[in-house]
Amino acid sequence: MARLALILFVAGLYLIGSACYDLFIQAGASRQPTTISVADLEKSVPANRHLVVTGGRPVLATAVTFYKTKWGTKVSGSEVVFIPIAEASAAASERSAPSILLRIPEDQLNAAKAAKSLNFEAIEGIRTTSMDLDDKARQRLVESYGKDAVDRMIILDYHGGVGIGAAAGKLAGGVVMVGAVVGAFIFVRKSKQPSPPVIPTSTPPVSPTGSVR
Repeated sequence: MARLALILFVAGLYLIGSACYDLFIQAGASRQPTTISVADLEKSVPANRHLVVTGGRPVLATAVTFYKTKWGTKVSGSEVVFIPIAEASAAASERSAPSILLRIPEDQLNAAKAAKSLNFEAIEGIRTTSMDLDDKARQRLVESYGKDAVDRMIILDYHGGVGIGAAAGKLAGGVVMVGAVVGAFIFVRKSKQPSPPVIPTSTPPVSPTGSVR
C-alpha cells in the first residue's frame, strides 16, 4: 500500500512539473504564428513561440531518432526524430552548424512524407527549450557539431498544439493525485494517534437517607 502511495505521489509531482513546463511554453505562444526566415531567426528570436520558419534545408545525414524504453523494451510509438535545419541558401558542403532542430514524432513524419505535406521551406511549430532534447540525442548531435553549437540550436516542435487546455488538465490531475496521497497520509496518522485517557469524575458521598452531605 505504501509503495502504491509513493508511486501515485511521484506520478502526481511529474504531472504537475510537466504541466507547469507546458504552461510556460504556451504562455508565449500566440494562435497566430510569426513568420520568420532561418537567417533572421539566427539574429533575433521573436517573443512569440508559435513560428513559421522559412528558408530552411534539412540536414538528414545528422538526424537523430530517440525512443522511450520501459523495462528495457522500446515503447511502441514513442519514436521522435530530431532533424537539424540549416539555411537553404548555404551550400550543403559547408560545415557551419544548423541553427534549428526540428522535433517531430516518427509516425507523424512518415505520415507527412506519405502525404507530401512536409515542407522544410516553411515549417510551422512551437519553439520549446532544451528540456525537449533527450540526453542521448543531444550527445549524438554534439559529436557532429560541438557542444556550443548544439546549445545554441532552437528546438521547434513540429505543428505543436496551441492552447493551455491539455496543460491545465495535467495540472489538475497531478494536484488531485498528490492531494489524495497527502490526505490519506494525514488520515492514517490521525487514526494511529492514541485516544486521550478518560479522567474519572468524583461523586460526592451520599448519606444513608440519600441526601448529599
